[in-house]
Amino acid sequence: MSAAAISGCLIVVETDELEGGCKPDEKPCDGQCVSRSEPEFGCGDSSCQPCFLPNAQTVCDKQLHCAIATCFGNFEDCNHDPDDGCEVNKDTDVNHCGSCEAEACDVPGAFPACARGICAIRKCKEGYKDCNRDSDDGCEVEVLDNDEHCGGCGLQCESPSTCSEGQCQ
Repeated sequence: MSAAAISGCLIVVETDELEGGCKPDEKPCDGQCVSRSEPEFGCGDSSCQPCFLPNAQTVCDKQLHCAIATCFGNFEDCNHDPDDGCEVNKDTDVNHCGSCEAEACDVPGAFPACARGICAIRKCKEGYKDCNRDSDDGCEVEVLDNDEHCGGCGLQCESPSTCSEGQCQ
């Protein structure tokens, strides 16, 4: 509210402006008044820095904090903590392969991978091979002491030899 005196009369003029010329729902940033609920100028009173949350489009929530509007691409906010944005790529994350609710990839005899949201074989563990080329059962053949797959897929030991440490002996 401001007041002015004209010829002995006091005239009161009500305005919605605060110090700096901004309205109550605005704040001064870079010489202009901007909305306190615009993520491009930071939410709330204290900052004019844009909201940035990794892999997310931002909005200001009801408490005027930076919040996630949507996640980009195949990213999701699995931990529901807006501070780290959309932290999981469900196409490549072995702990959330395909969705936030998915169990971690467990591929027998192998180090797991997540490819396009499906658990896969990143690499067979030492002494194991994927002989059937089916990632569902992982690296299913132990090749260090297997007479039918000695040291590799389909490498059979001729009788009376047996497989030991991946070699027919």
